Amino acid sequence: MIMADKLCIMVCRHLEQEARAISESEGFENVMVMTYPAGCEDMPLDIGRLAEAINSCKNTCNYLHIFESFYTSDIQNNLGTVENCCFHKLEGCFYLLAGKYVLDRYLTEGAHLLTPGQVKNWRRYIEASGFDQKAAQGFFGESTKRLLLLDTGVDTRSSDYLKEFAGFVNLPFETVPVGLDYFRLFITKHILEWRTNTLRQDAANLAKKNADYATSLDLV
Repeated sequence: MIMADKLCIMVCRHLEQEARAISESEGFENVMVMTYPAGCEDMPLDIGRLAEAINSCKNTCNYLHIFESFYTSDIQNNLGTVENCCFHKLEGCFYLLAGKYVLDRYLTEGAHLLTPGQVKNWRRYIEASGFDQKAAQGFFGESTKRLLLLDTGVDTRSSDYLKEFAGFVNLPFETVPVGLDYFRLFITKHILEWRTNTLRQDAANLAKKNADYATSLDLV
């Protein structure tokens, strides 16, 4: 049975730790966090798995906000109509962690941006890409000058994973502490908008009921 007025925030599984840490620290009521498959690992993209993830949210929530960067309108079309579902298109998952101006500057400098979830699962990414070590070094060496971890602080081993990945592709690396503040503001904004819209709808429904009651009393 669907619970009334419940919101599901859906993010890439690489950002699950961050999203849950924010939700738990803020104590959001009637808000749950769920994930979808990481597009950078699950290639070719499995529409069925995405649909399954969305349907699991629909069974427990009234509203669904999906923050995504890999799933296109073609995939949304294949899913069909999903009531009270909003897709928030991102250029990359890392844009949830820091401002676009700052991140774009890193990108123009030749940095390959990584989240803690991505760097933790770097071996799966390499495997999904079909690279051996030589091919990976050639691929990254063409356009990447360094690996740059956007450290949110959720995983104390992120630096170790980054060092392993950098050694594998033979590139220098850097860590930039970004914390959770930017992501927190992003999520909170959409939660507050949802709550405001819900209150407005509740007020409209109450007004209609009152009008119906008044009409009934007039008839009596």
